[in-house]
Amino acid sequence: MFRLQTLSHSAYCILIVGHLCFSHLTTTKQFQGFIFLCIFVIILCGHWNYELDSAAVQIIYSVITFEANIFKGKPAMDANRETKLLKLFIHATFYTIIAFIMPIPGLILLDPCLPPFLLSVRDDCSSITWSVGVEHLSKFAVGTSSVKRG
Repeated sequence: MFRLQTLSHSAYCILIVGHLCFSHLTTTKQFQGFIFLCIFVIILCGHWNYELDSAAVQIIYSVITFEANIFKGKPAMDANRETKLLKLFIHATFYTIIAFIMPIPGLILLDPCLPPFLLSVRDDCSSITWSVGVEHLSKFAVGTSSVKRG
């Protein structure tokens, strides 16, 4: 499953590269798409090692537990500046990824013709309208209430 996800992600990145290079987009739309493409490529680079060898992690873990046994009973050393900055960077990266994922549905509803979205590949993208209104919500409510009754 992980290989399929990596393959589909890389196919999406290749499709966006082709769309940015060979379609008739304005320069602003190309820059917007390029920024999103860079973000998606960075995320894709995290998927490169799907058969991670755990030997290196086990060696590091054994060294850490060995050091913990040596320093048992002694006061803990303070973390240096680099360790604190790395910890801050890891936390900032975690929350940045969450903050990046959250507005994507809003961006799709606001401007579905942005280059990172697949709808932008169509030439008539600007003529497509979204019609989700009160009448659709009322039909959904009536449909769900009839399913509950029957």
